[in-house]
Amino acid sequence: MNTKTKHYWLYVLQLEGGKYYIGLSSRSDAKARILEHFHGFYTAQWVRKHAPIDVYDIIHIGEMTFDEAQIMENRLTKQYMQKYGRNNVRGGVLNYSGKYVYIPILGYFYRGQDAVIIATLLLQLFVIAYLVIN
Repeated sequence: MNTKTKHYWLYVLQLEGGKYYIGLSSRSDAKARILEHFHGFYTAQWVRKHAPIDVYDIIHIGEMTFDEAQIMENRLTKQYMQKYGRNNVRGGVLNYSGKYVYIPILGYFYRGQDAVIIATLLLQLFVIAYLVIN
């Protein structure tokens, strides 16, 4: 685990088609990172697919490790997904569509191959519980 701390900013880009992108920057000027998205440099596939139209929010989240900042980015991404729909928001580990699957009963996103295993185990647990109860 990396224990080096930096100041981090979360930013939310409003994209075409009612889409959103949540990003993370440790630059002293987060606006420079945001401008890269608008100019197509070092930008996420999601932002290339749905062009940015506005900066929705910039949040200074303080000094922390990169791992802690990523947790904050993932939380904000999940909040936006709940508000605007999972198909309309990307950010953090949930950056690329199709790589992660949401399992509602657990309230988490999992990599596609892991989601299949977890769903199978859950189904087996439900069957066992049903057989025990009856």
